[in-house]
Parts: sequence; C-alpha cells; structure tokens
Amino acid sequence: MQNQTSKRVKRLWTYNVLEFCFEEFNNFCNEEGFARQHIVRHTSQQNGVAERVNRTLLEKARCMLSNSCLDTSFWAEAVANGFKTPVEVWSDQPGDYSILKVFGCPAYYHLSEGKLELRAKKGIFVGYG
Repeated sequence: MQNQTSKRVKRLWTYNVLEFCFEEFNNFCNEEGFARQHIVRHTSQQNGVAERVNRTLLEKARCMLSNSCLDTSFWAEAVANGFKTPVEVWSDQPGDYSILKVFGCPAYYHLSEGKLELRAKKGIFVGYG
C-alpha cells in the first residue's frame, strides 16, 4: 500500500485465528510499526464501522439495480469502491468525470463478425473494466 499510495498502514485488524498468530507475523508488524488489534470472529459489535459500510454499500447497490431494472447478479458492479473511482482511491486525485456513464444506461459493444455484419450490439452499462 505504501508503494502505491505513499500512505502507511497504522493499524491492522485481524481475526484471532491461527494464520495471524505466528510470532514471525507479530515481529513483522512490530518492525513495520503498525499496531495489531484482534477481533473475535462472528462478532459484529467489534466490527461496527465495517458493518455500517457494508450496509450502506448494499443499500446503494439495491437502489441502483432497482432503478436500472437489472438482475441482482450484477450487485458487485453496482457496489464498486464506495462512491470513488479507482483513480481516486489510489492516487487521491480526482479523475476525469466527463466520460462517466449512468449505471444501467444503454451501451453498445464492438463486434467483428465479418465485413458486412453489424459492428455493434446494444447492451446495458454495468461499469468499467
């Protein structure tokens, strides 16, 4: 994360499971200078911020899917990074919004099926690759 964003990890929250309980991992965390905080599994009370973010994202996805008349199988495309574009998440700089399209709007994709065949077909916009 520090290499890509110039931001340091300050705290690492992990479940108190065997994968994260080795002395070698504890030493790594101490050397890198971030605090470790253990969370009991299946305890939403200890993970309140993440639970609220999940609820907010799911409400957003539900509204977007309902408005665009898309199936719930497109939930992941509707959630995408919580109100920020990938450029903003990694660089902390605003992106170019002039190219953004509304989720669920008509979209056309390119075809190459032959010289005299159609070059595009109509679809539904669900996000950027």
